[in-house]
Amino acid sequence: MRFIDASTYTAERPWGALDLAEIDDVNVRLHWTDQPYLWQANAGPEVLVVLAGTIDLHYRRDRREHVERLTPGRICYAEAGGERAPRPRSPHPHHRTPGQHLSDPRRQSSPHDTSPPLLAWVFTI
Repeated sequence: MRFIDASTYTAERPWGALDLAEIDDVNVRLHWTDQPYLWQANAGPEVLVVLAGTIDLHYRRDRREHVERLTPGRICYAEAGGERAPRPRSPHPHHRTPGQHLSDPRRQSSPHDTSPPLLAWVFTI
């Protein structure tokens, strides 16, 4: 068994990931970011679950751009070929060092910034 405290995970770079498991042909990863991701089309179906923070998921349907706000607990299922560009909702003036807990009092924050860096589970099918 393996136990992971996602609240202590910080990647070395935006959209860095911790590979958690491979179950049959499914990869399970924990991503961290404080920067937007470029537009991309999914090679296969994906499920995204936001654990902390808020992102605006820009996606294209019928050649039109749409935006869905994802908050902790919100789940997105993206079919193969779906175009998307996830973007953190607000800039993050604070930075966590690897292993620093979200509630660590040494963490710098602004009274206007209440969202921690994004933590998300991505299941690639």
